[in-house]
Amino acid sequence: MTTDHGHKPTNKNKKFFCVYCGYNTPYKQSLQRHIYTKHKKQNDLENKVKLNVKTHACVYCDFVSEKRYVLHHHIYLKHKEQNELEKKLELDIKVYHCVYCDFIAVENHRLQYHIYRKHKEQNALEKKVELNCCMYCDFTTINKGNIRRHIYNKHKEQYELENKVELNVKTHDCVYCDYRTNKRYLLHDHIYIKHKEQNELEKKVELDIKACMYCDFSTVESRKLEDHIYSKHKEQNELEKKVSIKIKMYSCVYCDFTTKRTSNLQMHIYSKHKEQNDLEKKVKLNIKTYSCVKCDYKTVINRDLQDHINRKHLKVPIQRQFKTEYCMYCDFTTKRKNYLHMHVYLKHKEQNEVEKKVKINLKIHSCVYCDFTTLEKRILKRHVFIKHKEENKLENKVAVNIKTYSCVYCDYSTTINQVLQRHIYRKHKEQNELEKSVK
Repeated sequence: MTTDHGHKPTNKNKKFFCVYCGYNTPYKQSLQRHIYTKHKKQNDLENKVKLNVKTHACVYCDFVSEKRYVLHHHIYLKHKEQNELEKKLELDIKVYHCVYCDFIAVENHRLQYHIYRKHKEQNALEKKVELNCCMYCDFTTINKGNIRRHIYNKHKEQYELENKVELNVKTHDCVYCDYRTNKRYLLHDHIYIKHKEQNELEKKVELDIKACMYCDFSTVESRKLEDHIYSKHKEQNELEKKVSIKIKMYSCVYCDFTTKRTSNLQMHIYSKHKEQNDLEKKVKLNIKTYSCVKCDYKTVINRDLQDHINRKHLKVPIQRQFKTEYCMYCDFTTKRKNYLHMHVYLKHKEQNEVEKKVKINLKIHSCVYCDFTTLEKRILKRHVFIKHKEENKLENKVAVNIKTYSCVYCDYSTTINQVLQRHIYRKHKEQNELEKSVK
């Protein structure tokens, strides 16, 4: 007899803990697989755990997988021509072809995702492949379950009125507040962030906490831990190799910008290099834009369009509800969490390092030419432009794209328009008034 996980039934109260991180599981085989995938190099050196995981090795390269079908997919994608000649391994693979281009996938959901990303508009007209669409808006997905969740989150009342049937979607409710979600890991993340101390006392929800090996950071999501180690301890982890990080980075073809998300890269190119990309066409942008029907205003954020219409055409004041953030050390209040973090860092840094009441999540930007530091990237760029302009022109360590305002009467220039106006008023007032009177 086996369980749904494919393991022999065990005592669920018994836990197997990883000797390298905070991971735990009631299944011994799951722990073996976890150590093999996450800490193999470290375990090979220290030899703390004897691994008994069946693996399938590629006959053409060093690739190893614990699943046979993954190995077959790898050989088909990486060594197809070589394997057709040598015929070292007979592949048991079903291939899926795109009806609009030459794309080939070894899994149906990957083909669906490809059509959704690359041929969405064409498929909406020709309807060669059936994708799951929302009946109330233009939302489209490749997963039927996502449609039900989308309707539940966005159109629940409308659906229940029209169908006179309650929409049954499995939800996970917080035991400490009114928070509700349809994903279990989001509930655990919410409880860990919002009710950590209360849950440690009452222990109503058992959380699988994952701790960073280099600092005090902890989370319930493996992805967040990987992101943290990659952003905060990348160099240290590359030397010690305690954690195996599988994060794919996407780089801009026009500058040194990198990101973990293709959507962020697309937005970066659209906002920073749109004209250059329109000429060279190195990247195909797939960004939805929202246009105002009353003027030429365009934006990529729907909320910004609504704000524009309210402010410019309806003359309605914009009212947004923000949660008030309070400083733990003084009477300072703000509507933005990052402003609170800036305030604590600037005003109560030493006190907070001792008491640790506020966990500051700020990126500090340092000058490569002097000891200057700031919390805002634009201020650092302005500093380099003003203080180290000639030095940076030679070495080109910092990419400075700052608009400058030049005086029409002398060689003076500045990065702030108001400062230029003040300069003209003080230094060239009479000359400027004469030219205005002539015009």
